[in-house]
Amino acid sequence: MVELISSIKCKLAECPLWNIHENRLYFTDIKQHCLWRLDPQTRNAEKFYNSQFKIGGFAFNNDGTLILCAESHVFKLYKNGETEKLYSMDFSPKERFNDITTDPAGRIYVGTMNSGLFLFEKDKKPVTLIKKVNCSNGMAFNLSENKFYHAVTKDCLINSYDYNRRTGAISDRKNFINFQNSQEWPDGLTIDLEGCLWVAFWNDGVKRISPDGRVIHEVEIPMKNPTSVIFGGKKLDELFITTASGGIFRIKPETGGQAEWPAKF
Repeated sequence: MVELISSIKCKLAECPLWNIHENRLYFTDIKQHCLWRLDPQTRNAEKFYNSQFKIGGFAFNNDGTLILCAESHVFKLYKNGETEKLYSMDFSPKERFNDITTDPAGRIYVGTMNSGLFLFEKDKKPVTLIKKVNCSNGMAFNLSENKFYHAVTKDCLINSYDYNRRTGAISDRKNFINFQNSQEWPDGLTIDLEGCLWVAFWNDGVKRISPDGRVIHEVEIPMKNPTSVIFGGKKLDELFITTASGGIFRIKPETGGQAEWPAKF
C-alpha cells in the first residue's frame, strides 16, 4: 500500500536520506534552497536550513555535520547553521550539482545537470569521472561493492560500472537497463538487501529492477513526478519516496535496505 505521510509546500523535494540516529527522513527542496527533516511517526516536517544556493544533494558527515553540494560549491554545514566552503567548481552560470551519493570510504560522488560526474575525497582535488552527462541522477553500489549504478535521466538509461573501492574509480561502462523506447526518465534510486534497485521515474512511478536488469515490480504513486527513494524506518524496511510536488510517500516492501555510508570530510 502506498501511504502519503506528508504533504508540504515543496517545489522539488529530492535526495532523501534516512538518519539512523534520529529516525528522521532528511531531504532537500532544490528550488526553494532549503533542507527539511520529517519524523514519520508524528508526521511533523521541519524546514531547518535555508541557503542562498540550490542544494542539489547532501550527505551526513562522520563528525555530525552535513556536506552540501549546492550549485557549484561544496559546503560543510555545522549544527549552529554556519558553513565552511570546501570546494568551488568553475561551472557556467546555469549549471549546478544535482544528485549525490557516498561510497564505503566516505568519498562523495556528485553529478550535475550537464557537466559530468565528479568525485570528491578529503584533502584531494576533485576528479572528473564522466565528462558531460544528460542530467546525472541516482547512484548506488551493489552489495558486493564492486559495481556502481548511475541514472542518466534524459538519456533514459541506468548505466553500470566496475567500481574500485581502493581508489574510488569507475570503469567499463555498460547499459544496465534502457528505457529509451518508452521514454521513461529514471531519477533517484537505492538498492535493497536482495541486490535489486528501486528507482523513482520522473514520469512513471517507482520500479524495482533485478540485478540482471529486469523490471520485476512497479508501484504507482498518486502524485506527479516522483524524484527519489530511500530505505528508512527503525529496521530500514520502509521505502520513502519524494516527489516534485512535495508529497512524501511510504511503502513497506518485503525486503529492506541498508544505511547510507557517512561522508568523511
